Amino acid sequence: MKIKDSFYPVIAYENDKEFIEYLNKFNISVLINDILDTTEDFILNIRKSTLVKKIINFEDMGTGRKHADVVINDLYNFISPYKNEYY
Repeated sequence: MKIKDSFYPVIAYENDKEFIEYLNKFNISVLINDILDTTEDFILNIRKSTLVKKIINFEDMGTGRKHADVVINDLYNFISPYKNEYY
């Protein structure tokens, strides 16, 4: 509700292509994901198909996490092999 109350549009997407089109339409430069398991394809497609400069993921244990700029995993107690992850 906080997002809706702040007048940010809440939009459901049918697929990754629609999401990437939205990012391009509004020239999104910083993307904050709260997706449990991103895939490499998802993150890499965002990187190559958009003007997004920074990707920040929360609670992400998927294969795409190594391609994000920052991953914050507060729910997990884990030693990551990636330097972009914080626990």
